Amino acid sequence: MSEKNLDRISTVELVRKAGVSRTTFYRYYESVPQMSEDLITRFLEGFRASSDCYVASKLDPDNLAIPDPGFIKPLTYVHDNKDLFMAFSGPHGNPSFTQRFVDIVREFYGGKLAYYGYVSGDYDMRLRFVLASCPGMLRYWLSKRHDLTPAGAASIFQHLIIAPYVLQEQQEKQSLQDQRERKSRFS
Repeated sequence: MSEKNLDRISTVELVRKAGVSRTTFYRYYESVPQMSEDLITRFLEGFRASSDCYVASKLDPDNLAIPDPGFIKPLTYVHDNKDLFMAFSGPHGNPSFTQRFVDIVREFYGGKLAYYGYVSGDYDMRLRFVLASCPGMLRYWLSKRHDLTPAGAASIFQHLIIAPYVLQEQQEKQSLQDQRERKSRFS
């Protein structure tokens, strides 16, 4: 799939490249698309399971560089399964895979933001902006940034997604404090 579209890959080509017999292939699958869907489903189920770990502490605004372990685990899963992710999300991959993956990421990060209490009027717009680029950022990380661990990638994602809410919350608190101080001076 890294070289041509799935619908153009024959069973003969696939088994030759995989080094298995057609009999073995047909023991498990009826067709290449069925095999592809099975692999996609397994990958997405594993990714969803890795995304279900929530940390019961709120982010420390002074330590945003330290990624929440709940961000690290899903990125570790993607890293450990990068060949599948790269094949299915690539130019010859499966558009359905990319959309389903983004939907899971939206659930995860949306849940994280709600869990941390960072839900504001522009929450959905910010989240959608980052999610639109998520598969591309992951592909870049997996193909070009071999020096970056899942924890390092989690730190970057955390900054892109959570940090604006933490900073907004700090600004709102400061604004309220300034208003109280002005009121007390004039009272």
